[in-house]
Amino acid sequence: MKEPDLRKMRYNKELTQQIRKSFAGKRKTRITIYIDDDSLEELKRSAADTGAAYQSLLNRMLRNALFNAEANSTETRLRRIERELARLKKKIAA
Repeated sequence: MKEPDLRKMRYNKELTQQIRKSFAGKRKTRITIYIDDDSLEELKRSAADTGAAYQSLLNRMLRNALFNAEANSTETRLRRIERELARLKKKIAA
């Protein structure tokens, strides 16, 4: 396959911006919040350990808390405990 001659290519700013927007994914909204100093320091420490920006880490933690709330709910935990107890009762009875 023949390599394209890059010197003949022209830069199309509008097309480039459209392509970048299509790859950008979900939009984010800038907000201002107040957070405890010790919480922020721990967040920054955790972010430094993972190599992520602390804002991204905070967003990931918030998403996990909001969208996985059902999985972490007390009711779900109780159901898992009840299933485990039932399994253990059967194992003991056998």
